[in-house]
Amino acid sequence: MTNKMGIMALGLSMALLSGCGSSGGSDDPTAPVDVATKIVGTWLGDCHQNGVNDYSLEQITFNADGSGMYYGSDYDVAGCDPQNVVESYDTTFDYTIGATVAAADGADAVELNLDAPGTDDWYTMVRFDADNLLLADGENSDNPANRANDFSGVTVFVKQ
Repeated sequence: MTNKMGIMALGLSMALLSGCGSSGGSDDPTAPVDVATKIVGTWLGDCHQNGVNDYSLEQITFNADGSGMYYGSDYDVAGCDPQNVVESYDTTFDYTIGATVAAADGADAVELNLDAPGTDDWYTMVRFDADNLLLADGENSDNPANRANDFSGVTVFVKQ
């Protein structure tokens, strides 16, 4: 799969999940400098259904130098058993943390911009719910004017 498809798969998988959204707790950072510190590390999403007979598992790593790596695997059965991998993909990216903004639910989030070589840039928002990372979802997030801003039903990523 190409780098563009890996980023698109991340966005699509977040769009198709249900539940798990949150407006964040009072101790969750919303200042860009705090988010830039807390986001560094490797984050693992849960195995989730993203189609009738399709399941995905994703991992995303944010490095302190503004670079990152996205890994994803698709499975044809629930549980994301490594013996049932249909396809795996990965892509490197650079990221920047933007300003504090209001998400679709009115609560604060912080802009996150991803730039993967050879693909469209991806504009989203990030927030934390306790120690979990949430990346906003939205259509046409390859344009800053249409930045992903919906935290309902997104994948919850847990720091590894």
